[in-house]
Amino acid sequence: MEWEKHSKVKCDCGHYPKDHYDGEGACKKCACTWYYPNYKYILQQRLRRKQMPTDKERLDFLQELTNKKAYTGQVILRDSTTGRGWRLHETYQEGSSSTVRDAIDNYMQDNPS
Repeated sequence: MEWEKHSKVKCDCGHYPKDHYDGEGACKKCACTWYYPNYKYILQQRLRRKQMPTDKERLDFLQELTNKKAYTGQVILRDSTTGRGWRLHETYQEGSSSTVRDAIDNYMQDNPS
């Protein structure tokens, strides 16, 4: 049903969508005639999505940095030599690749979980 898309969103009358869609379209609680999602909630959701970039956007950003070739234009994901985690960085090191995605894929192949 249409109201299920915004099931936790109150409309401007303050009621939930399930109150509006009982087959007649009128709110069972206040008898307003139609459900309009609360505009403040919708704007907050859009802002939240804008503030959280997708994984693709993150990888594309890293790739753009790599393409600038500020150092080598070659990237590697590897374990830290000091044993304190992992490193994704530009390098001349053997095994580096020209794309961030390939560097991640290579590490995943060499280090299955």
